[in-house]
Amino acid sequence: MEPARTTTLAPVTMVLLTITVTTLRLPSKSPGVCSGRGYCSPPVLKKYGPFGAGGGNYFSDVAQDSPVDKMLFWGGSWQDSCQFGAGNYTSPRYPTAGGGQRYFALQKDETFTSVTMYSGGYFNALVAQTSFGRSYSSSGATNGNTFTYNLLQGETIYGFFGYIGGYVYSLGFYVQQLGTGCICNPPYYGPTCNLFNCFGKNFGDPTVCSSGGNCTAADTCVCNPGYSGRNCEIFYCSNRLNNATSACSGRLAGTCASPDNCVCNPGYTGTNCEIYYCNNQLYNTTGVCGSRGTCVAPYYSSAGLCVCPDGYGGPKCDIYGGTNLISVFPVIATTQNAVTYSTCCSSAPCSTPTCYPDYRYFGPYPDPQQVLWEHPPNNGLGYHNIALNRNYLWFSAQVSTGNKNTGSNFAAYVYLDGALAYTSGTITS
Repeated sequence: MEPARTTTLAPVTMVLLTITVTTLRLPSKSPGVCSGRGYCSPPVLKKYGPFGAGGGNYFSDVAQDSPVDKMLFWGGSWQDSCQFGAGNYTSPRYPTAGGGQRYFALQKDETFTSVTMYSGGYFNALVAQTSFGRSYSSSGATNGNTFTYNLLQGETIYGFFGYIGGYVYSLGFYVQQLGTGCICNPPYYGPTCNLFNCFGKNFGDPTVCSSGGNCTAADTCVCNPGYSGRNCEIFYCSNRLNNATSACSGRLAGTCASPDNCVCNPGYTGTNCEIYYCNNQLYNTTGVCGSRGTCVAPYYSSAGLCVCPDGYGGPKCDIYGGTNLISVFPVIATTQNAVTYSTCCSSAPCSTPTCYPDYRYFGPYPDPQQVLWEHPPNNGLGYHNIALNRNYLWFSAQVSTGNKNTGSNFAAYVYLDGALAYTSGTITS
C-alpha cells in the first residue's frame, strides 16, 4: 500500500494551526438499510473554516456522492516519512512541483482520521488502514500554537476548500453529518426498524400470540398446532372452546389453559376436572352422603359437601334432627371476619341444640319457605337470625361490622338450585 505523503514548502513565519478530523463512512444505501422497513434520515452538509492565514487564490473541491479520498495541494516538493507501529518507513522524494497542483490520495481501504494544517504550508495527515487495523502518520513541525477541532460521531469529510498560492495559505473542509437514524415505516420501530409488535406485544415477548404461536411480522401470528385465531387465542379442551363456561367442567372446577389441557382448581381432578370427593369418597359412590344426601362439588375448597334432606345433617347426613331440623351441613368461611357457625341438632326434637364446630343450623320459621341462620353470641349479645329461602345452600358468609349485632350488614355466596348466586341483607334480632 502506498504510504501517506507530506509536502514541505518554503518556511513562512505564521501562526501554527492544527485541525483534527474524525470521520465515519456513510451507511450502505442498499435495500437492507433500516431492515428494509424504513429509510435513513437525510444527511446534513456543514462547512468549517477556512483556518489559517490570508492571501492566495480560493479553491474548492467538494465530493457530491461519497467521502473524499484525496486532498488538493499546491506546489512544492513532496517527501513522506511514515511511521508504522514501532518501526519507521520513509517514502521516495517527489520532484518539485513548481507551483503546480498535487493531491494527497488515500487507498481504497483508508479513511481520514485526523488532519493537521500548518498555515506556513506544512500539511500532516493521519489515516486509518481498516483492512489491517493499523494506522500511520506523517511527520512535520509540532511547535507553536495549535487549534484542534473534533468532528462529531457520524460525520465524514466531503470536501476541502481554502486559499492557495505558492503554498497552502488556509484550509477548511466540508463534512456531512449523518441523519439521526432510521425513519421507520409504521408499525415498525427501533434503531434499525427491526422491531415490531403483534397485538400490542413485542415479537420477542414469550406471551406474544397468546403463547400459542410466533409473531413473524407486525400483527401477524403463525399459530402452533391446536391454536387458531388472529392472535392464536382460540383453542379447545375436550371439544369445548377454552373460554366457554362449560370448559373443564365449569369455571369452578378448572381452566382450559392450552389445547386439551385443563388446570383443575383445588378439590377437583381428572382430565376434564370432572372428579371430586365428599368424605374422601368419589362423588358418585353409593353411600357417599349416607345414601340420603347429595355430594355437591367443591367451591374453592379441598373437598365437596354433602347436602342433606330435611331432618338430617352432619358431614355424611347421619345426624337426625326430626321435623324441626331443615338441614345441617358444613360451611366454608372464606374471610377472616366470617361468622363462626357452631349450632346444630343431634337428635329430635330440636328444642335444645347441641353445638358442633363448623356446622350450621337451619331452624323453623313462620314462613315454611324460609329458614333461620343463627350465629353465636358476640360480646355477650344474643343470637341473631337471618331468614333465607330453603333452597339456598351457603358456602361462605361475612358480616361487615366487627360486633355482628343487630343492624350489621351481611353478604354471602350461595348455591341456588345448583347455580352460584350472591345475596346480602341486614341482620335482624
